Amino acid sequence: MLFSERHGFKEPRKIIQKESMDAALINGLWNCLITKQLYFQNYYLFKEPRLKSLAVSLWSNYFKNTLDSIPEKCDVLVDSLKKHFYSSPWYEKYDFIEFIIKNEETEYKKRNLTQECNKILEREMSAFRIIENQIVSITEEQEMISIESALNDKSIDSSTKEHLSNALEKLSDRVNPDYRNSIKESISAVEGICNILVPGDSSKTLGKCIKQLKIEKDIHPSLLEGLSKIYGYTSDFGGIRHASTDGKKVDFDDAKLMLVLCSAFVNYLIGKLGKTS
Repeated sequence: MLFSERHGFKEPRKIIQKESMDAALINGLWNCLITKQLYFQNYYLFKEPRLKSLAVSLWSNYFKNTLDSIPEKCDVLVDSLKKHFYSSPWYEKYDFIEFIIKNEETEYKKRNLTQECNKILEREMSAFRIIENQIVSITEEQEMISIESALNDKSIDSSTKEHLSNALEKLSDRVNPDYRNSIKESISAVEGICNILVPGDSSKTLGKCIKQLKIEKDIHPSLLEGLSKIYGYTSDFGGIRHASTDGKKVDFDDAKLMLVLCSAFVNYLIGKLGKTS
């Protein structure tokens, strides 16, 4: 989180851009379009068959305009498309990108544009990705609610909230995301809340807390087994809690899943055990 966000001068960005696009996401996607699809070398459109073919598809099938209204000059065409892209609602921007991808006849160009757009979508924390030539949601509303609920719950201690906040910040960093330590912070939040809710030594590992919960608390064994496996994952995979020995790397999807799961477990444990602790 930046200085201006920490001190309240600027509203912190949301973890996931689901029903909006900020300037960084819009500019990033447009840059993908002009570098991978809308580039041109000649001044007149009839000398750029690839670009002319795309323009015909856009004018007749997307904009539903007459073909004789297509600009003759490439720079005028691209400028017109840019004005449309920037003035359209966020969801129409995704329509526009999806249409261009679906109408690219060359497979390697289609694949290249998809890969570059997905890099921007991931970097700018969009809730969508391009899969099989379609823009699809990768984030459900309930996932976002789970994270926000844990961060805003006044009954959750400040230390646990700090771990979740750190996990969110490391996941959301658009310049240098730290997925490994985001996962570490997420599981530390669960470990922290367990140390508060489970009687005994306040520095217990999560593994010890789970063993004690199995004996003393009314929580279904399968849920505790699931939590135990998640804890084991953070010890075994990609050097999350210990040095990496398998050469594997964690990515955005790993870190997002762990933040959602750990936030949900924090909410669950507070609801299940908070009344009696």
